[in-house]
Amino acid sequence: EAQNAFLVNAFGERLFIRSGRRDIYGSEHHRNWMWHTKSVNSVTVDGKGQKKRSRLARGEILEFHASEALDYVSGEAGSAYGDRMKQFTRRILFVKPDLVLIFDTLIASAPATFEWRLHAPHPLTRHGGGTARTEGKNAAARVDFLWPETLRVSVTDRFDPPPRPRIRLTEYHLTAATPVPSRSASFVTAI
Repeated sequence: EAQNAFLVNAFGERLFIRSGRRDIYGSEHHRNWMWHTKSVNSVTVDGKGQKKRSRLARGEILEFHASEALDYVSGEAGSAYGDRMKQFTRRILFVKPDLVLIFDTLIASAPATFEWRLHAPHPLTRHGGGTARTEGKNAAARVDFLWPETLRVSVTDRFDPPPRPRIRLTEYHLTAATPVPSRSASFVTAI
């Protein structure tokens, strides 16, 4: 359920994370949050994610390059969504030391909305249209959604479904969704 997802750590601190906490194996939160693409830094389609806990939910690294100045990786994860997606190509360029560019190409089998998901252990605050920021003790990050320009951006600290009440967990979840169904979308994001 996490093909083409990413994590960001800086100065020994987690900035963008895989969210949730296993309260008990197979609980409602474990099955329907942690085993779902909505809990990772990836993309959902009409709110639906990749196949859960399936060896058929595969991704593939298409290209990889690392150097002193920059790192680049591209991956394909369309088949991880079953019949809903024809293509989910994610390209990530890390311009060292402090810029990450992400370019996503999405093609669905039928018109759909696409939700770009991001999770942080520290508050995510919105700063105008397509900009958000998170700040920890030692590191901070600003996220700019450069394309498309008409995203519906929301931030919450709620889980759906939440962990059991005895689990005290606060994490922050940003969703940047395309406003109308379409067969394809591209996201360009700078961190």
